[in-house]
Amino acid sequence: MASLFRSLAFAQHGYRYFLADGFERAKLAPLPETSSTSLRGCECIVTGASRGIGFEVARSLVARGASVHVVCRDAERGATTLAALQEARGTEGGEAHLHVADLSSLAQIRGFVERYTSSGKPLHALVCNAGVMRHRRAHTSEGYEYNFAVNTLGTHVLMTGLRPVLGRTAREETNRETSCGRGAYYTPRVIVVSSGGMLTEALEVKDLEFKKVKNFDAVKQYARGKRHQVALAEHWAGVESANAGANVIKSGKGYVGYYSMHPGWVDTPGVADALPKFHQSMRGKLRTPAQGADTIMYLLTEDAKKLRPGAFYFDREPRAKHFSFGFTRYEPKHVQTLLQKLNSIAAEGSVRSENQLRAQSGKLSPSSRNA
Repeated sequence: MASLFRSLAFAQHGYRYFLADGFERAKLAPLPETSSTSLRGCECIVTGASRGIGFEVARSLVARGASVHVVCRDAERGATTLAALQEARGTEGGEAHLHVADLSSLAQIRGFVERYTSSGKPLHALVCNAGVMRHRRAHTSEGYEYNFAVNTLGTHVLMTGLRPVLGRTAREETNRETSCGRGAYYTPRVIVVSSGGMLTEALEVKDLEFKKVKNFDAVKQYARGKRHQVALAEHWAGVESANAGANVIKSGKGYVGYYSMHPGWVDTPGVADALPKFHQSMRGKLRTPAQGADTIMYLLTEDAKKLRPGAFYFDREPRAKHFSFGFTRYEPKHVQTLLQKLNSIAAEGSVRSENQLRAQSGKLSPSSRNA
């Protein structure tokens, strides 16, 4: 009954607030001009940036002068994206860089993290936008359920892998002095693009790969992954607060801000592919990618002192993470259980990746070819 209530409440809430007319009723003031929210000198990573919301975020960052590292799994599509972003540079002198990595693969995520870390570049913003909803049960090259691997595990490994770079950037005196061209400090931040669909699910920590049911439900698994993302952002915000202290958080300097958000129901190729009937029925009513990207850009350009770390944002405001009487609330110990399991799976994935590389190497060795 609780699940049915949450689904009905979500549908009612969504039709009222998540569509394009909901964005228009919010009457949000236009974001400041690029010149007044310059991000010149900032290094930003955006995943899933080849189309939809991710592309709009990358384009807006480049227009504000940022150096944007777009992460795409398809090299050809990535090259097209790169060319389009170069045209959006404007007068602020932003630039775009392509990184080809499949975020369903732990090995490729780690490879990207290692390359970026070893480059010595700072990192001012990480936008975890990539997501997937595959309706048929499928597994990654390392053997994990595909939706879980991208939405939950991949997000976790990317966030934790880049935390040291973000933290170093937050503490660097050069960052404090140069401020990405603003003349004031820019707080490094992580934006996790979640979904309002997470309101329909509790925090699942027992069956992460949806193995214990006969009939696979991709919509449910997607919502679970999005709930995981909100909990992870909440957790890391808590860690930052505990480590830095209340006064540092209040100052807006010297820490990494973690935020999750919902872009609304947006007309993107991803939605059209994953939910074709919904997409068709909502034709002309869905938000544009630019409207979906609005809150992300707000979180990237607003003074960190005005933001609430760990909050779940929608239309530039922190929103409730649970429906009243929805029975989805959880305790910190449940998030710790999730983290422990993800760390264990990630460690196991490293072994699987290493075995795959050895097997591939063996197939290409002279002895193998001559056998």
